[in-house]
Amino acid sequence: MNFLFKRIAKLTVALTALLLLTAGITYAEDTHPAAVTYEVTITNLTADQPFTPALLATHTGAFDLFTVGEAASVGIQEIAENGNLGPAVDALNSSNQVFDVVTGDAPLVPAGLPGSAMFDDSVTLTITSLPHVRYLSYAAMLICTNDGFTGLDTFELPRKVGQSITVYGAGYDAGSEINTEDFADIVPPCQGLVGVASDDAGSGMSNPALAEGGVIAHHAGIQGGNDLVPAVHGWADPVVEITVTRIAPVRHYEVTIENLTPGQAFTPPLLATHSRSTDVFTVGEAASFGVKEIAENGNLAPLLEALGNDSKVFDVVAGAAPLVPASIPGGAMFDDSVTLTITADNGAQFLSLVSMLICTNDGLTGLDSLQLPGGVGDSVTAYGAGYDAGSEINTEDFADIVPPCQGLSGVSSDDAGTGMSNPALAEGGVITMHAGIQGGDDLVLGIHGWSDPVVKVTVTRID
Repeated sequence: MNFLFKRIAKLTVALTALLLLTAGITYAEDTHPAAVTYEVTITNLTADQPFTPALLATHTGAFDLFTVGEAASVGIQEIAENGNLGPAVDALNSSNQVFDVVTGDAPLVPAGLPGSAMFDDSVTLTITSLPHVRYLSYAAMLICTNDGFTGLDTFELPRKVGQSITVYGAGYDAGSEINTEDFADIVPPCQGLVGVASDDAGSGMSNPALAEGGVIAHHAGIQGGNDLVPAVHGWADPVVEITVTRIAPVRHYEVTIENLTPGQAFTPPLLATHSRSTDVFTVGEAASFGVKEIAENGNLAPLLEALGNDSKVFDVVAGAAPLVPASIPGGAMFDDSVTLTITADNGAQFLSLVSMLICTNDGLTGLDSLQLPGGVGDSVTAYGAGYDAGSEINTEDFADIVPPCQGLSGVSSDDAGTGMSNPALAEGGVITMHAGIQGGDDLVLGIHGWSDPVVKVTVTRID
């Protein structure tokens, strides 16, 4: 991302916040211009002509990457003659008209060529811009040429989220090197990727003796006067298809979950980001099947599946280990906190958490619909209570409680425990605040009990 644009964006945010503050209005992060994100899919349409890794840039209308009928810049010349993206990347990054620069990491090789066993013929890259930076340009070398390339110059980006535009690009001659079509003058990867070779190793350096001093023009194609073969290395325009889609910006959050109890272990936590219309659980209502399975059996799978199928849920993440207080035996093997990373977009502004209180019949902790922090670096901390799912009678008998309870807490009996719901214990109630451990059977109030809150959750937006 260009440094000048970053400074302009930051100054715009600061000025907008100051104006809103003096007007007595609460500043909202989304009222200032934010980066716009695009996915760009580039497909090689030729039968046999590989491309170098792509170069993409977003920029204002005052910038041109290349212009047909004009001399190629050093950056375009280096791409077209030697497949060298470096000079063009440096020039783009130094321009105050360019916002973002992205490059691919592999050539695009048509299917059926030897090189296609290692490389694909298309790639999707992500690039950003600002609402007033409305153009995209692209360039890549036609590898089996002296100074051929393909590209697009100053293509207008789609305006709306979800909108896609597809365009096509031709093959161009940079006009900077004579088209000898001799492998000695062509970059070395050509021969291996296409499967046509000679005794000449090829060169990745420009030869001053071949300097042409011309201008960019539509490429005349492979003539077949030397090593290159029209039927193998040739093409018909268009040579490239480019589809650009504006996508909703993705935000990343770190979520730290801490078990605050002295002796009550939690199952691995389940997190979801979602819209306002989704409720993972609601106090006073019956638990969903997925929440019931977590609360009774520590089984995350049904809720993971249900959330994954919910169009209003953006991301779902589960921890890999239980959260165990340090004071009980299981604390020697497992930590009492974990930090997970989860993503969201503009439509998913809420976070929910669910985890089983392991040494209970159907206890759980969690948060439902915590609003995510807005600005990068902002954090919000919330605390969660212990809840009773209302789906199983609280026998407090190890025979009715999941097996890990005994080993983690260090209190055991002859009953192995169970990870299956017992229909005979079905309660048919609703989610309520948990009354806590009563100590009527195997569970011990001084070990398995707790006082609310039982969990601390800190959410930080990291980008």
